[in-house]
Amino acid sequence: MQVREVLGGCRQAGAGQVGYLRAGGQIGGQEVCALSWKKIAISIVKWLVVAVPLAFLVSILAKNYEQLAPELAHADPRYLVLSELVFLAMTFLFGVVWHLETSAIGVGLTWGRALIAYFASQLGKYLPGKVWMMAARFAIYQSELKDAPRVSLAVLFEAALHLGGQLILLVAVAMLWGWGEYGSLRIACILILLAIMVGSHPKILEFGLNIVMGLLKRPKVELRLKYGQVLLLYLAYTAVYSIGLAGILLLYAAFEPLESQILLPLVFSAIASGVSGMLVIFVPAGLGVREGLMYAMLTPFIPQHMAALMPIASRFVFVLAQGIMILIGLAGLRRAGIKIELKSKPGKDGAS
Repeated sequence: MQVREVLGGCRQAGAGQVGYLRAGGQIGGQEVCALSWKKIAISIVKWLVVAVPLAFLVSILAKNYEQLAPELAHADPRYLVLSELVFLAMTFLFGVVWHLETSAIGVGLTWGRALIAYFASQLGKYLPGKVWMMAARFAIYQSELKDAPRVSLAVLFEAALHLGGQLILLVAVAMLWGWGEYGSLRIACILILLAIMVGSHPKILEFGLNIVMGLLKRPKVELRLKYGQVLLLYLAYTAVYSIGLAGILLLYAAFEPLESQILLPLVFSAIASGVSGMLVIFVPAGLGVREGLMYAMLTPFIPQHMAALMPIASRFVFVLAQGIMILIGLAGLRRAGIKIELKSKPGKDGAS
C-alpha cells in the first residue's frame, strides 16, 4: 500500500466543484486538483516562515564574513566533536525516556525495539504532515500486538513531556538569571511552575490528552499513571535537555572563549527558542522560528555574527546527531523485516 498523490495536471471539475483526488478518486466523473488553493496558500506561508529567518541569518553571516572567517578557520575541533557527542547522547537518552514512558503506560517493548521505533520515527519531524512519526512507531508496536490507541496516547504524552521538561528548565535558568532583579519574571516563573504542577495531575493530563485524541478521531484512553510517575518523567526530560545545553556551550566555545557573563543568555535563548519552535507545529521541527528567535535573544549579549552563527550551527549539529540515530533506527527496522506503509483511505488519510 502506498500513498498516491496528484500534485499537478488539474482538470476543472465543473459547476464550481472542488475536492481532493485520493487514490484515483473522481468528483462528477472528472478528476479534480489534489491540492486546493487554500492548501497551497498555507504551504507557501509555512515555507516563508522557514525561509525568511534563515535567509536573514545567512545575509548577516555574509555581511560579517570578515569577522566570521577567522573564527571558522580557527574553530577548535575538540569542542566541535564534544558538542556532537553530547547531542548524540541527548538524542539517545530521549529514546531511553520514551521506553520508560511507554512501559509506564503499559505498551512497553524490549529496550532494543523501543529505541529502534523511536529513532526511526524522528524522520517524521522533517517530513510533511509528520505522519511518519506515528507510522514508524505503530509499525513496531502493532507488530507486537500493542493497543493502538494507547500508543497514540504515548506519542501525545511524549509531546507534553517535551514541552513541560523545557519549561521547567526555562524557569530554572530564568530564576538563576534574573530572579532577584525582575519582579515580573518571578511572577511568570511561579505561574509556569504552578501550571506544570497542576497540569501534571494524571486526571487533568488525561482529560487534555483525550481532547486531542478526539480531534484525531481516536478513542479515549485512560492514563494509568500516578502523580509521582508523571513528575518523574517531566524531570527526566528536563535532565536530558540540560545535557543538550552543555552541547550548546561546547559549540560556542569552539569559536569564542566562553565567558561567565554569556552563559545564562546562551542557555536561556537556546531553551526559549526551542519551546517556541515546538509550539509552532505547522513548521517542520520549528525550522526558522527557533533560529530567528535565538538570534534575536543573543544579539544584545554577543557579537552579531556569532548571534547569527549559533542558531545555524546548533541546528546543524543537532540534525546531524538525529540523522545518525535515524539511520540506526531505519537499519533496525529493515533488519527486523518491518516495513512502514502509508496509505490513503477513501475520505480519510492515515498511516498503517
